[in-house]
Amino acid sequence: MARILFIDDDVLTLNLMGRVTELLGHEALLSSSAASALEMAAQENPSLIMVDLSLPDRDGIEVIQALRQSPATANTPVFVLSAGIASKTAEAAKVAGAEGCLEKPLSLDVLSRVIKNYIRN
Repeated sequence: MARILFIDDDVLTLNLMGRVTELLGHEALLSSSAASALEMAAQENPSLIMVDLSLPDRDGIEVIQALRQSPATANTPVFVLSAGIASKTAEAAKVAGAEGCLEKPLSLDVLSRVIKNYIRN
């Protein structure tokens, strides 16, 4: 069972991602701010992290950079999960250390494939 941290300021998105993750047989960790997400990531040891670009307290790219600088999450796969991702933003996310970008709404099939391909067994 994987532990997946979703960071998004939209509560509806967080709830949906939590339900979808549980349907796939995994545990969802939900955070609506960068500050709480960084703390949660350090303490909860997620297997995978999904970050929205627009957060109330910090930019998603900055969150990725902070995750990469922390020994606890330096090697944890991170994806941007956002609507309407521009190619410039996708490049910035990769430079910051993200594995890639996924478009909202995220389907059950796409999440399942990402988990299968990026979770360390």
